[in-house]
Amino acid sequence: MSIKNGIIDAKNQKEFREKNDARIEQTIGDRSRRGRALGVPENIAFGKANRPSTPINGIICNYYGETASHEIEEKYALSLELVSQLSYLTVVYETEETN
Repeated sequence: MSIKNGIIDAKNQKEFREKNDARIEQTIGDRSRRGRALGVPENIAFGKANRPSTPINGIICNYYGETASHEIEEKYALSLELVSQLSYLTVVYETEETN
């Protein structure tokens, strides 16, 4: 405002500010002009939701490692059982050759 009136030196600007209150009105909460200008509803949220935190106790106590180890052992035992059940398919029977 003072520059528009031609006041460019520090002394005259100080005098101008003492006589004219040029402060911008603070907007807080519901009085915010920004939200009203954009037409954004107050109950809307933007962005991604936060991920849940990692349960550190489970990591320190090696709960996840033990669970994975048990699952691998169960899968291995099941595969051995299936192989033993299907062993008759791997036998090669020899026959006589006919001319």
